[in-house]
Amino acid sequence: MSLPAKWRGLCAVLLLVLAPIQSLGARELTTAEQTALAEAVGRFNGYMATQDWQGMLAASLPPRIMDDLLKSGGTKEQLIKATVDAIEATMAKAQIQEFAMDLTKAEKREHADGTPYLLIPTDTVILVEGGDKIAVRAHTLGMMDAGQWYLVRVSDP
Repeated sequence: MSLPAKWRGLCAVLLLVLAPIQSLGARELTTAEQTALAEAVGRFNGYMATQDWQGMLAASLPPRIMDDLLKSGGTKEQLIKATVDAIEATMAKAQIQEFAMDLTKAEKREHADGTPYLLIPTDTVILVEGGDKIAVRAHTLGMMDAGQWYLVRVSDP
């Protein structure tokens, strides 16, 4: 099964963004960075709990990734609307029963330029039509762009 073009593009962008990475000797986050990250995770959890997909998307698309996605055409508003519509269509057939990011077990890493990022273990349990449950254990990439934390779901570090 092939990924849709827009998702292949997002994956390619993430690979390009993460290519110049060093994982050994990552510096500790500053107090301000830790506080901002905890607040970003709290907001993201709130978006998931209330199914605020537009808020979740805004918390997940750093400006550099958004700019790159828009190079193929369309406006930011069109991209957000299309993505939110796709999420809503999917979630009409499913319900998130559990969602948790564990910041205490996050792996701290940094880019070659010293910019920190984290891989945050994330567990999700989804109830789908027919009563089946799907448990997903993945990571959320906590990355900074323009001085702000963004949380991007990834399935493989």
